[in-house]
Amino acid sequence: MRVLVLICFSVSLFSVPVAGTAPERSDKEDARAIQKVLADFTSAWNRHDMRAFSELFTDDADFVVISGKHLKGRTEIFTYHDELHKGVFKDRQQSSKWNDLRFIRPDVAIGHVAFQATSTSGDERLKRTALATVVLSKKRGRWLITALQNTLLSGPPPGTLPTGAK
Repeated sequence: MRVLVLICFSVSLFSVPVAGTAPERSDKEDARAIQKVLADFTSAWNRHDMRAFSELFTDDADFVVISGKHLKGRTEIFTYHDELHKGVFKDRQQSSKWNDLRFIRPDVAIGHVAFQATSTSGDERLKRTALATVVLSKKRGRWLITALQNTLLSGPPPGTLPTGAK
């Protein structure tokens, strides 16, 4: 009987979480964190804050924009979008929505986002819709965009917006 009590006590020691360690996040918690990444992405875009926008990407991220241009790394993503938002995108706003999201591994997720970009002038000819494939990775407990491929579905093709917007 003493042996059984000793075994039960020993097993219970291993099942108690160690102080200071966080429990693993559930898919639901991670999905909420990823939803916040998209909300922050859209908010930064609409504020034309490309510094905050670029901080949502990993340092080595890949971003293929609607025109097919391949941006490599957070710095290039920032520089490219900052120029656009100082010029032809300065009156552009967007909305976004996850179409789907799945976890490939606990620290890697892939999903598809529907985007709609409009002009604050209300000019319907400038409205664009797009579908993006987004890969996110969890780095030091934070979800960041590792890769984004944006595909134009409708609206003016690249190079046809005023002053060469893409």
